[in-house]
This record gives sequence, C-alpha cells and structure tokens, in this order.
Amino acid sequence: MALSALPTELLHAISGHLGLQDRLGLCRTNSHMHSICIQWIYRVVAIKDPAQLLLCCKTIIARPEAALSVWQLKIDCFPGYALKSFYTTLRFAATKMENLQVITMASPHLFCTIADMVFPRLTDCNIPLSLDSADSYSFLHRNPTIERVFIIPVPDQSIPNNFDQIQSIHMPRLRHFVGPEIAACALGPNPSMGYSHGLSAASSSTAELCALTTMIASWDIALPAVIAKHTPRIQVLNIWGPTISDLGSKKEDFLSAMDDFLPSLTCLVDLIVSDKTSYNRISEALESEFDRVRRWGDACPTPEAY
Repeated sequence: MALSALPTELLHAISGHLGLQDRLGLCRTNSHMHSICIQWIYRVVAIKDPAQLLLCCKTIIARPEAALSVWQLKIDCFPGYALKSFYTTLRFAATKMENLQVITMASPHLFCTIADMVFPRLTDCNIPLSLDSADSYSFLHRNPTIERVFIIPVPDQSIPNNFDQIQSIHMPRLRHFVGPEIAACALGPNPSMGYSHGLSAASSSTAELCALTTMIASWDIALPAVIAKHTPRIQVLNIWGPTISDLGSKKEDFLSAMDDFLPSLTCLVDLIVSDKTSYNRISEALESEFDRVRRWGDACPTPEAY
C-alpha cells in the first residue's frame, strides 16, 4: 500500500515524527502529502538571522497554507540597519499567521513592528521591555488570550520604576508572569501594600497565579499572609531576600510567619526562600535549617522540593 493511501489522521501522526528532510521529500510526492507535511514544516518557525527572516516572511506571504500552519514564531536575531521594506514585510507576514500561539522576539526594533497587532490564539509570549515601554503594554492589552508572559528588559537600559504612570492591563487568562517589577504592576495598578509594589500588584490582579518569583527588599512578616490570601492555589513560590542579609530577628520572624501560612497552600509543589547568606554561615545553623524544612514538610506535604 502506498503511503499516501493511508488515512489522513495516520499520515498526520506519521509526519509529526519525521525529520525536516523527510517531510520535504514527502511534499514532492503529491498534493495530498504536500498539504499534510507543510503543516508540520511551518509549525515552529525559528529564525537565526535577518536574511533567513526575510526569506521566511516572503514564503509565508506567498503561501497561505504555510502562514496558517505557524503555531510558534521564534526570532533570535537583532537586525542593525534595515530598510523600511524589511519591517513592512515582517508585519505583512505576521498578519497572515492567524493560528499563532507562541511568539518569542527579543529585538525591540522588530517587536515594535507588530506591537499593535492582535493574534486571536496567542497564549505565550517572550517580548522586550525598553525605555519606551508603550509597545509592550499595548501588545499585552490587545491580546488578552495570553496565559504566559516573559518580559525581557533590553540590555544596557535601566527601566525606571515610575509607579504613578503605570498603565492598567486586563489579562484574565494570565497564569505565569516573569518580568521586572514595573511590568508586574501593570497587572494590578495602584498597589496599596508597601512591602513590594510588584508582588502586591501581582497578588491583587485578576489572574490566578500558578508561579511567582520575587526579590524582596526586606523581610516583611506581612508578606506570607498576603500571599496565602491572594494566591491560595500557587504552585511555585520563589522568594529571594535582600542581597545583604543577616540571620537576625527580622528574617527569623519572616520564616516563622511562613509556618503559619504554608498549610493553606494546598497546591504548592516547589518552594524556595533564599538570600545571599554565605555558605559557611549557613553551616553554623545547618541543624536548625533541617528542622525548619522538616517542619514545613509536615505543615505542607505537597511540595516536591524545598
């Protein structure tokens, strides 16, 4: 029996396990195999240089079936000087990707080309945040279907924390956020709690957060209770203390407060509470650290790692 005579569902499954060269070969057999394999060839588009990006965009523009097949777009290049037509081609190609679900783009120059676009199926994005952050916020605002956001600060640029000028963003499906504090505050503007603007905003946003990583400025004993109240179904919690920390009363009070709220976090699977304490100082209190881990394990048995 010829391969092309197999049921379409089976051909889809087989094509999904083939390498690129095998798919290209099958594309040349007949139109039926071409329509199946082309979906897998363009399922994940990973770009490494501007020339490859331009060629890929032209192909997507010319072939609607390729454009509709793109689920993931990863552009790992930073064009220096490019003609306006280069960015116009990228934008036109992006308008054809109606099924795009994941986008990764670190170049602010490329990102601003598509920042005002809507991708109705988008769930994941890795995007840059520059001094002119309006593009990033506009993109998030226009795409409320996003569930995972990774905002990448542009290298060599310091983003000022102008909390009074934060734009409000409503993202009802957001479950995972990684980014600077100023971006987190856009999820829940005007935070009233003083321990951490970013964490306060995230915990009071409309999203039910599953993972939270934060660097705190001080060991505020109010923080554990607030986390338990606003993120009761948190699964991953990473708290990094001040760069220069002491093992004094403030930190001990904070850790003791953790004892009280851990039992309420029934979905927690990963917990990290750490600072920059040197290893030799940790060894001096190693037994007490083990006691604390055992106590936390009894209070909250769900975590797989402490």
